[in-house]
Amino acid sequence: IQQPAARQIALGAVDALGPDDLAAVVHVLGGTPQNFTRDRARLRAAINSPFIGLGDGEEWANSNPLTRTTPLSQSANRNSPTQGNCTSGSCSLDAVTRIAESLRDAPRRKMLLFITTGPSIQPRLPGVRNDDTQVAREKLFRALEVANLTIHVLDPTGLETLTPGADRVSNGRISANRQPEIQANLERWGDVTILPARTGGRAVTNANRPEEFLPALFKESKSYYALGFMSEGPRAHGRLH
Repeated sequence: IQQPAARQIALGAVDALGPDDLAAVVHVLGGTPQNFTRDRARLRAAINSPFIGLGDGEEWANSNPLTRTTPLSQSANRNSPTQGNCTSGSCSLDAVTRIAESLRDAPRRKMLLFITTGPSIQPRLPGVRNDDTQVAREKLFRALEVANLTIHVLDPTGLETLTPGADRVSNGRISANRQPEIQANLERWGDVTILPARTGGRAVTNANRPEEFLPALFKESKSYYALGFMSEGPRAHGRLH
């Protein structure tokens, strides 16, 4: 159910582009990429080409959304290598880092529309370090600061209230004890909001038609400015200031 929604969001972004805008299509795990171009047909072809799933696991990729028994956030195969996914959860972070690094010297306004169900960014267990994710997260944050890249995250999951019958994927999978589902979704929504909050973007979640928010995102990006200052006491010791 996420793949058609993700494609609809991406196609809506192409429709919202201005005549002088350049856009590219990048997949985290696999798919046909498209370098920066103004050719809308090439962008749409890359979006409509086959690509590996969104890391939701076998149950979510190959089942009827009305008969699933596990919420997206708790899918046992969400990071399964047999599904072409990332066992450490850092694949999405690495992909966004590479995008930020490639856009570092671009002289114009820049934004990334990140269509995702939620990359693993936050630590899940207090006091326990996930070294791969932590290293990937710190590298990503530094790359975003240097590139001055705004990230908008659009979640293709749709409305997910965890109340039986109230969203389009809840039928038959909400247990009597909803606490685990609620906790998992709070963690996922937290991950979705981190990159927009850090870069001045927006997080579009719990919307059955996220593409309807795109015109506002593009309108907001038309105004751009940067602020800089000279430090009174620069210290050339190679550390970040």
